[in-house]
Amino acid sequence: QAWTNGSRSTYAYTAFGKVQTLVFDFWEDDHWTPYQQTNYNYDSNQFPDGEFRQIWDAGTATWVEDSVTMQTCDDNGNLIWSQFEQWVGDALQPMQRVTQTFSPSNQMLTSVTENYDNTDWKNESKTTYAYDANDYMVFSLFQNWADETNSWQDFFHHNYTNNPDGTISEFVSQQWLNPWTNFQRALYTYDNLGIAENESGSFAFYPNPTTDALHL
Repeated sequence: QAWTNGSRSTYAYTAFGKVQTLVFDFWEDDHWTPYQQTNYNYDSNQFPDGEFRQIWDAGTATWVEDSVTMQTCDDNGNLIWSQFEQWVGDALQPMQRVTQTFSPSNQMLTSVTENYDNTDWKNESKTTYAYDANDYMVFSLFQNWADETNSWQDFFHHNYTNNPDGTISEFVSQQWLNPWTNFQRALYTYDNLGIAENESGSFAFYPNPTTDALHL
């Protein structure tokens, strides 16, 4: 049985080695059919400051505006603000924005998500992180906004116990059911390659801390 084409992604890069455009195609009727194109913008420091997404209109054989994501990074390249807007007719409609804060050592401290309700921004969710003296994550708290009390309501929190090299040795998750109730626990061991295994059959997070990719 032969391999058949399914999809492909084509990248173009700036002179600084940053992704400038990404085009996603499907294989259809024995040829490649465009589906989605994203153009990326960068500020003077080459940090991301915008993504512009278009969808292919087969009827007119042209790219049609779909969405815009505006972004702001701090002087260290940390993404501190982003706002997602969707094209509705001939106008951009705000949809969601995320505001993040970072420690002096560039570890994320808080992340707040807000949704737009056609008149104003409304809180949606909040995540708070804590680290030890080595900047290894030891705690994360997930909260949802409650309109009834006009306050953040606890949802989940995770506690991490780390080895001296920063790998996780124990992960404990609790859910707020008034009071906090144990939900999940995992104990991790590592081989010479640094690959995590755990006794609970749960998931493993690595590396810790992370800057780009968090693996499961």
